Amino acid sequence: MASTADAVAIDKMVRAKFDAYPLDALVSQPTIASCRHMTEQIAEICAAFKTTQWGCRHGNLKLALGIKKCKAVIGDTNMAERNVLDKPSAATTTFVDGDDSNTVEQKKAEHKVLWWDYEPQEAIKAMGIKAIVKAVEEQYVQQLKQDYIGFTRVSIFSVLEHLRLWYTITNEQKIAIKKQFFAPWSETPDVHVKTYRAQLDRRQIECGNLDVTISDNNKVLHFVGEMENSGLFTCKFLDKMEDSGAVDWVTTVKNWSKEFDKIGRGRERAAERKREGYSSAAAVTQQPAPSNNGTVVAILEYAAALESRLNDLQGLVDNQSTLTAGTETVAATIAVATAATSRSELAELKAVNASLVKEQATTQAQLAALMVKMSALTLGPEGSGGGGTVVVPAPKKPRHGRRGRKLAFCLNCKREVYHKLALCMELEENAGLRYPG
Repeated sequence: MASTADAVAIDKMVRAKFDAYPLDALVSQPTIASCRHMTEQIAEICAAFKTTQWGCRHGNLKLALGIKKCKAVIGDTNMAERNVLDKPSAATTTFVDGDDSNTVEQKKAEHKVLWWDYEPQEAIKAMGIKAIVKAVEEQYVQQLKQDYIGFTRVSIFSVLEHLRLWYTITNEQKIAIKKQFFAPWSETPDVHVKTYRAQLDRRQIECGNLDVTISDNNKVLHFVGEMENSGLFTCKFLDKMEDSGAVDWVTTVKNWSKEFDKIGRGRERAAERKREGYSSAAAVTQQPAPSNNGTVVAILEYAAALESRLNDLQGLVDNQSTLTAGTETVAATIAVATAATSRSELAELKAVNASLVKEQATTQAQLAALMVKMSALTLGPEGSGGGGTVVVPAPKKPRHGRRGRKLAFCLNCKREVYHKLALCMELEENAGLRYPG
């Protein structure tokens, strides 16, 4: 049992807390909004006082919210059903024959803890009721007051419930609270599935306070409907949920929450790959940092890059020679076949010749542009010091994907990618492969 000095110290501590955070006064008759505001104020004060009861979390929050709403807010369905802690006996009565000295001391300590939880609870209840009575007009709490003993037989939760009986709940208010419960999940797309579950639990209790019944089955159906309409989940997972049949509320939320976490991890990996691709592209265009001891290595790398460019140039020259030979062959064919072919065949041969000439001109233009780039690469910009500095580009190294695929240019994405051309997500037949969002 707590000593008198301990009880006085606890009462002083609780009184100081309530004095530091006074409740806002309710003018005239209580309303839905004013009662909810008062509940939030006193719940914050009660939660500040720690206790070993009710899971050791959120202090004495249950004194203000009651067992049902406290379970929904905290998300603990295994919380003890009692709203308040019963008064412990003066001394522990759990001793049995055969207890050694250590067991006896342990049971005494546990009993002392019960008293340390009970004394603050009673002080919070007394000061909380006093603060509520002070904040409202006397006529709205007069029915709870008994002769000689005052408000000692009521709790904070019962007083708040009594205040709710003073206002008339209109049909408009019922429709509004029901509409709020069935608000779509899409209005808060960043809210996690578990957070949305807590919102529905809390709104279900608020609907019950206004005599609007929302059954657990309706809550499950609304939750599942919002998940399916969000467009985040794959058809395979939706079919799996349909085949699983009816499940309870906790299991339903658990299944959808697990899949939602997988989608979040997939998005993070996609964003990481996108950042890695940007960094690699920047590294290719970046010039190598100068090094006093790496001159030979830089020259060798430059030579390798120059050889690669020359190979490309040789390929263009070969293509040009092929086109020239093809042009000459077509011209000779036209000359030989002029006398023996009809006018239509001659027109077709002339069209082929014109296309070859046009392609040859395009190849020559590309060759000229490449020569200009080679000159700039070899000589460097004019006036850069030393009559032209050799710019050594960073050699491109073949990049491989996670499965060993090489980069290739995709005609649909217009960039280098790892996927095959037929599996490009830009194609409409591959719309199912796109990342959500």
